[in-house]
Amino acid sequence: MDTNQPQEKVFFQNQKVTVTNARYVVHSKTYAIRNISSVVAKEVTKSRALPILFFFVGILSFAIMNEIAIVVIVCSIIWLLLIRNEYSVYISTNAGEIESCTSENETFIQTVAYALEQAIIYKG
Repeated sequence: MDTNQPQEKVFFQNQKVTVTNARYVVHSKTYAIRNISSVVAKEVTKSRALPILFFFVGILSFAIMNEIAIVVIVCSIIWLLLIRNEYSVYISTNAGEIESCTSENETFIQTVAYALEQAIIYKG
């Protein structure tokens, strides 16, 4: 076994993502750290237009069909409350900007982005 080969330094690792000084593995895709020039974590706002539209349709139809209108209004409010924004890690490579990892957990995305930044700095 060759003992002269340097060990990879792990900056972050869980079941879905691994960030080392040499590579970034996410969802079975591997990116070489040397090919990543920058990293940014972004919030991706999900559209709330459709549940709002249903809410107003329920309000407008209230005079005609009370029971159905109430169901539509309640369902649209529940739908609005269940919509969560997502957070993504974007990496810039020579192939352009790539959305590499997405989650509703902002802390997780910030942690992955920070680990990638540390790996980029470590490579020099």
